[in-house]
Amino acid sequence: MPHDIDAAIDHLNAGRFDEAARLARTLATAPGADGRVLALWGSAALEAGRHGEAIAPLKAAAAQARDAATYAGVMVPLARALQGAGLWSEAERAVSAAERAGVISADDRDRLGGVLFRIGLAERALPKARMHVVAPLVLA
Repeated sequence: MPHDIDAAIDHLNAGRFDEAARLARTLATAPGADGRVLALWGSAALEAGRHGEAIAPLKAAAAQARDAATYAGVMVPLARALQGAGLWSEAERAVSAAERAGVISADDRDRLGGVLFRIGLAERALPKARMHVVAPLVLA
């Protein structure tokens, strides 16, 4: 299975999001699959533009997260997937959960700010994110 995980990550990094999602989904249904595989599946589906498909594995990965950094790292793509699926109130809850976790990278701050702006909560966007928001963002 480690080789397959590496292959899925390689597909994701090469922009082959559909192939990465397909392989990660297969891995996620295998016995012993953990939150990392679920997060990989959700992230690949998100990047492929399949927001609805990304939500369940990302929620499951968040539920399995063992530390705040991992949790925040899953909640950012989850918020993006929820936003892309038009589930605005759930996206807001995911953003709030990621903020409460307190461990967010600079890139994630920008993404969270974009989600907040998109769902009409620009005043809650983190300062760095507000500086970069010029027009409504469509996060894929």
